[in-house]
Amino acid sequence: MYNYDRYRQSWAPVVERLSYSLNAEQMVCSMTTQLFHFPGTQNLKGNAELHHHLVPASYHRVT
Repeated sequence: MYNYDRYRQSWAPVVERLSYSLNAEQMVCSMTTQLFHFPGTQNLKGNAELHHHLVPASYHRVT
């Protein structure tokens, strides 16, 4: 028979890295949203475009 244990790997490192990545994306989404509410950064160049791309990306990653 085949030795399947030899090919079995732990998914823990992958899950850990995905968690780090998702956490970082959530932080960036939060920061770009908050910049819209501060008077000095409401019209920050490029923020609207960045936010426009982050919202769908984070939605699809979470779902």
